[in-house]
Amino acid sequence: MDWQISNYGKRFIDIYEELPVSLGPDTTGFRTVFEWNGELGIKEGWTGVLRGRQDFVIRAYGTSTDYDRLRDTLDEIIGTFTLIPPDATQAASDDIFVLLSEEPQTLDPALHTGRGTGPLNALFGSLVRHDSGMNVIPDIARDWSVSADGKVYTFNLRYDAYFHNGDWVTTEDVVYSWERATDPETGSPTAGVYLGDIVGVREKLAGEADEISGIEALDLFTLRVTLTKPRQTFLQKLTHPVASVVDRSNVEAGDLAERPNGTGPFKFVAWGRGQGIVLGRSRSYHLERPKLRGVVYRFNVDDPLSVYPSEQIDVVSVPLEQIDRAHDPRDDLFADHVSVPTFCTHYLAFDTTVPPFDHVRVRQAFAKALDLDKIISVVMKETVDRAYTLVPPGIPGHNEAMTAGPFIPEVARSLLWGVTDRLADDSPIPTAVDNHTMVWMWGEYLGIDVQAFTGPSAEQAGVWRDTWCPDYLDAENYLETLLHSDGRHNRFGYSNPEIDALLEEAAVSPDPMLRAETYKQIESIARDDWVVVPLWHERRHELVHQYVIGYRPASTGVHFFEDIYFEQ
Repeated sequence: MDWQISNYGKRFIDIYEELPVSLGPDTTGFRTVFEWNGELGIKEGWTGVLRGRQDFVIRAYGTSTDYDRLRDTLDEIIGTFTLIPPDATQAASDDIFVLLSEEPQTLDPALHTGRGTGPLNALFGSLVRHDSGMNVIPDIARDWSVSADGKVYTFNLRYDAYFHNGDWVTTEDVVYSWERATDPETGSPTAGVYLGDIVGVREKLAGEADEISGIEALDLFTLRVTLTKPRQTFLQKLTHPVASVVDRSNVEAGDLAERPNGTGPFKFVAWGRGQGIVLGRSRSYHLERPKLRGVVYRFNVDDPLSVYPSEQIDVVSVPLEQIDRAHDPRDDLFADHVSVPTFCTHYLAFDTTVPPFDHVRVRQAFAKALDLDKIISVVMKETVDRAYTLVPPGIPGHNEAMTAGPFIPEVARSLLWGVTDRLADDSPIPTAVDNHTMVWMWGEYLGIDVQAFTGPSAEQAGVWRDTWCPDYLDAENYLETLLHSDGRHNRFGYSNPEIDALLEEAAVSPDPMLRAETYKQIESIARDDWVVVPLWHERRHELVHQYVIGYRPASTGVHFFEDIYFEQ
């Protein structure tokens, strides 16, 4: 407390009290009363309590006048606080799971972007959801049927699904949620991607229609959805937060973004800006209730590994600079270290419209001049898996036959013969690659001047390193997104009519085997064009306390809490 209080700096004035105090039964602490900011006269009383390596602080503060006037009342209230010890005779299914997260800008699922991390998947539900194996399973819908032509889905809703405030969930809520998500005034960045297969969605997003013509509530618990064409990934897309069911009254009250009323396994409790979000178990949840009493997402922890031993955080990621400790059997971190592959692919990308990368042999030379095995071993410290394809292992359509030949620098340099006119300019070739070893290898093995740029200058670079993490586990989400001429993340100026045709064929094919083979064929064609070069597949390295049972690192960024409990 002395260290924390000293951070008040020049505003600090004086300490009035430092003394041990008795609180509730079997609870003692230490209190410091001090005053700071002479202009306003702010007085604070901090009461600290220790339990093992955990520390708790009860903080009371106000103007000096108010604090002194209410001092007896404050002391009486604080004197009732009791530190309840864990009961070693009971399974700790009531405990709170604490993990780190980036602070979201909003809790409105229609405005969510990026990975499916954070509290949204715990707060909200949709017609369907993913299980821990990333299979699509029922959520608010108890089941569904699909027409023979694959274009009409009929969902039957559960009769026991409720919002956290106790209101019943019906098809009217689903229709309202999707109408709102696709309303241009909502400004959803993802509605067109994940709901755009439904008839009328694109017209509404364009302001050409007032309603989605392809959704119809047949009754309170039956919903019919019509697609523009068969889409094998339609149900996968409905697991994205933008398809979540929201409470109309919550929206109209203006509370959705900061105090949401969802249907998920956990309900909203509190959001301390810059500190964390607290969720509590929903007792009305329609599926199996979590064993945890709550989940806390903490933000802005400067040094997580220094906090982790005190058990104030249950799970932390291991930074690259500390991975050697996690791999060392003599280190305390070794026993808690868990590593799992993720479905994120890091890749090298070229702008095919920018010289010299508008020539396929230059792109191929840059790709073959990288000794990736050495980069992964020395620079990445074996924390990632070598990638030969955009679609990772474990996803249908992964082309296991694709490999890379041996690293031979002379072969990489020979690819530039005959195209040196594109490199004649003495000015350095700009890149936006943030890996200095890669930049060094290009200069060393290709014999050309390559420089890495950041900021506005990097926007002119014709080569960069990027990452794609899927929103759903299907090869379509990688290849159509990145390689289709109209792909929403095709930043390469790349257009291949053959690939476009194959992608559109695979999207509607009802044959899983045929789809997988088509995606393998697409990867082979794309490799010959050397536009996107897979580098490595990301792995997740975490420390998990031994008392945490049932936790699985999130290979897709989505956490599943239903099987987690604490063993005392």
